[in-house]
Amino acid sequence: MLGWPAAARVAAEVADGLVTTGPDAETISVYRDNGGTGDVTTLAKICWDEDEARARATYHRLWPTSGVPGQLSQDLRTPALFEQAIQTVRLEDSVGDTPVGPDPEPYVAQLRDLAEAGVTRVYIQQVGPDQERAYRFLRDEVLPKL
Repeated sequence: MLGWPAAARVAAEVADGLVTTGPDAETISVYRDNGGTGDVTTLAKICWDEDEARARATYHRLWPTSGVPGQLSQDLRTPALFEQAIQTVRLEDSVGDTPVGPDPEPYVAQLRDLAEAGVTRVYIQQVGPDQERAYRFLRDEVLPKL
């Protein structure tokens, strides 16, 4: 298996773009320095809700695996092992720096960090039930600040 920098070099040579898991400027730089010209794409998770505490609780309930630390999150081979691992995940660990709640500033900061690292395409996933209002919030309150 290739490490990220090696994978970025290969992607620059043979691919139409690079998909990364976050604002990893080093990997993106290796991709660009080796001739990569296509989009750099990533996924950004959010959890919008008009109540921040409820958004944090929703995110933790639906995406607790975000708090499974380090290599452990890569090595668990079955859903049953993930179920065991998430029993120890605290709310603050699963939420981490994921933008949650009604304040547009954390969302703006996340998207700016991605753009500054060289990400050119972002798919945003609303973790939670209120998809329509979340995307309206992004359209009306977040994107105009970028």
